[in-house]
Amino acid sequence: MTDHRPAQIPPEVLRAWGFEDADCTAIESGLINRTWRVRRPEADYALQWVNPIFGPECIRDLERITKSLDEAGVLTPRLHPSLEGLSFFQCESGVWRCLTWIDGESLEVAEDPAHCREAGRMLGVFHAVFWNSRIQLSDARSPVHDLGRHRRFLGEKLVEYRSHRNFCLIQGLAEQILQWPDPLPGWAQLPKRIVHGDPKISNFLFDASGRALSIVDFDTPCHAALADELGDALRSWCHPGAEDEIVDFSVERFEAAMEGWFEG
Repeated sequence: MTDHRPAQIPPEVLRAWGFEDADCTAIESGLINRTWRVRRPEADYALQWVNPIFGPECIRDLERITKSLDEAGVLTPRLHPSLEGLSFFQCESGVWRCLTWIDGESLEVAEDPAHCREAGRMLGVFHAVFWNSRIQLSDARSPVHDLGRHRRFLGEKLVEYRSHRNFCLIQGLAEQILQWPDPLPGWAQLPKRIVHGDPKISNFLFDASGRALSIVDFDTPCHAALADELGDALRSWCHPGAEDEIVDFSVERFEAAMEGWFEG
């Protein structure tokens, strides 16, 4: 797959924030946006090229979410405006934004149940802040957890690509997915609340002792059932291996994660 993300920060972007003489280091993690750590005497920042799949409305949602977290006393990155006071800068290479930097470790895989418990606690803190929030988000990603929509799409593609040379390789799994039962009765009636939208373990920052400091990456917040959010989180946290490894779901990690969530 070709990576269309910029390899370097264009000079006009650096000028927009006055970062011409700053020490900028590319952060290799992350597959969607492109991030650099910018070191300045007064503070460090995260300068990001924003993937075109996220429109300006996502930046407005980010500002609403992080403002609420900050006001609730939760450590969170905040938008750092350009020299002209703008929340983002647009040029030929795309849309750029700058966030305050939070020192912490990001994990690609939860290393033990203690990390799952801490991630659960931090996600619980996030949900508590927005439990009865009246903030309106764009819901640009919805309905990402609509199982019926995904299955209809899969069924359409099974018909459209029946003559594809690799059809036989995916047919069995696809038909198995289509036979899955519908969600539990009443699932569609669960209340919709503000959720993070992508609570994988790499979107949490930990300190040296393993305590969760912050949840990051706010391109995906939307209104959804907490059960959808927790299912997505537990899929990531309770899978003790790489995303493409086939391993057993860890009940020990599940218990730790839910204990942390209720605490948060």
